[in-house]
Formats: sequence, structure tokens, C-alpha cells
Amino acid sequence: MPHSLVRCLTLDAWPEADRAAWRLGCTPGDPFGDAVRPGSTLRPASLEKYRKGHGCWLAFLADRGELDPTQPALARVTEARLCAYFRALHAAGNAPYTIIGRFAELRMALKIMAPGADVAWVVRPGGRTVYAQLRKTRRPRKPPDSAVLFRWALEIMDGADAAATPYERGRDFRDGLLLAILASRARRLRAMHGLSVGSQLVRRGATFRIELDAGLNKTTRPDAFDLPERLIPYSERYIHKVRPVLLQGRQDDALWINRRGERLTAKAISHIVHNRSKARFGQGFHPHAFRHALVTTAALRCPEQPGLGAAVLGITAAVAEQHYNRAGQMRASRALATLIDRRTAGTPPVRPAAAHD
Repeated sequence: MPHSLVRCLTLDAWPEADRAAWRLGCTPGDPFGDAVRPGSTLRPASLEKYRKGHGCWLAFLADRGELDPTQPALARVTEARLCAYFRALHAAGNAPYTIIGRFAELRMALKIMAPGADVAWVVRPGGRTVYAQLRKTRRPRKPPDSAVLFRWALEIMDGADAAATPYERGRDFRDGLLLAILASRARRLRAMHGLSVGSQLVRRGATFRIELDAGLNKTTRPDAFDLPERLIPYSERYIHKVRPVLLQGRQDDALWINRRGERLTAKAISHIVHNRSKARFGQGFHPHAFRHALVTTAALRCPEQPGLGAAVLGITAAVAEQHYNRAGQMRASRALATLIDRRTAGTPPVRPAAAHD
């Protein structure tokens, strides 16, 4: 893979003009003025994403010997360079949606550094959108059943003591609890990564509660929920016995601890979920798949409570139906499979009842 595509220039390594433009674009302006500084209204997580996107672009230019620190950020962006960036990302094996994301991040970073400038064309190198130029591979539409995922997570924790070393036993128990919370409550990766003992994970009477502030929640509203009763003894053991082993004497309030005694990164959590699920189910998926699983499972198992999945996730029923519920597709698939089975077995198919029957 070309070196430029695995590098990202940090803010301190940006040309001075870029740093100044970025900081100004992220600073709130005069509330009575007309100028709007786009970066001042964005969430920190979004700013970090766009900053990294611009850092990748700068690294690409630097490795080609085309990073002129005296030029404004927008002046460096040309059709020819954008096309070269697209080809380099594609040749390096980046997934289509990764490439689409890189261009979107660059566009937003430029919007922050050059407020008011027309930057929409950045995602259309050669006159066609990056999205239109790529063959997208759709993710699997059928999520695992949440009950299966939950039992799998419990099995990992129950089998953790069989691991060879103290770290491996702690790692397995940690991963199992992480997966169990995802299976039963399905919060986003940002929230799972930001959990801290005593701040977000707290003991409330006989149970454990997760209390997410607005900064950890995409809806920008606080979110609070109890863990399942089944997880109380597992949570107790993790906090009081397993987590101290992982910390190795270090002090950190993070819930999820890595082998160095530090907070697991969001990327590491995503890798854990992917690698564990691939080993168990033959196909890896990421934390967001648990949201699809939960809403779909609720719709299939509790059709008399149509808003159950949305209520558990803390989202509207419309959002759950549009983005997460695959129950209708799965019912249709099962009906088709039944019809095919009857046909191949020589059994006449059951004629659907008429609407007036």
C-alpha cells in the first residue's frame, strides 16, 4: 500500500496557514455578525473526523512532493490532484465507502477552513461524484438474532477461566461483557468506547445503570438504561476482579482496558467485535450490526409491541423502521423458502386467502 495512504498528518504537522484557518473556522464568531464559522457548531467527534480526513490528504500531497505550505488549503485542491487521490485510494485496496468518506471529509474540512467558498465540486473529480464512480458492496442485510448474540457473549465469559494466562482470561471476560451489553442494549460505538466506571457505569441499588451524557449520544440527548439482571454478577466480577488484573496497577476510570492497562480505543473495540463474530459466525460484523439485530429481533419475537426495539435504543419508531428493522424482509424470505420447499416436495402450495376472506 502506498505510504501516503496509511499516514495522516496531525494538526501540528499541518502548514501554518492550514492550522490558522482550521482554528479560526472552529472558533465561534460574533453572535451578531453575518459570518458563520461552520466548525464552531460541529461536535468534537465530527471535527476529529474531518481533521483526520484533511490530514490524509496533506500526507498524500507531501509524499508526491506537492505540498506547498505557502498555498491556502483550497488552492492546493485541483481536479488533477483529486483524480490522482481517487486512483491512489482505489489502487491501495480501500473499500468503496472508505474512499467516499475520504472525499466527504476533505470537502467538510475545506468548508471549515474556507467558509463561504464553493467546495461541493471536491466530491466530483472528473465531473462525476465519487459515489457514482465506485461499485458498492452492500453489507449483509440479515442480522443475527439478539438472543443468539447474548448467549454467545455469556459463553465467552463462562469459558474465560479456561484461557492460559491471567491476561487472556481477563481479555476473554472483558470481550464477553462488551458483547453482552451490545447484544442486550446495542448502543453505538462512540458510547461503548466512552464508558467509564463511576461516571457512565454506576451502581444503582441492586442493578447497574449506564448513564450517557449528550456528548456520547448521537441524538445529543442524555441516555440512561439499566443493564439486564442476568449481567449483574458478570459486571460485579469484571469491575472488582477482572478489570484490576487488566489495569496492572495503573489508574484509569475507563471501563474497557487493553493489555497495556489503558482505555481501549474505538478502533480496537470494533476489531474485537469483528474478529470475535467472524470466528463464531463465519462472517465478521461491527458494533452497529447489534442495533439491526435488536430491532429486528424485537419485531419478529414481539410483533404485538411494534415500538419495542426503538424504545430500547432510545430512538423514534420511524428511524428504527427505516434504518434497522429487517423483520419484513426476513418474513418474506421465510415465506419464499416455505413455498420453494413445498414445490420441491411435490406438495401443492397453500393458496393465500383473498382480501375479503
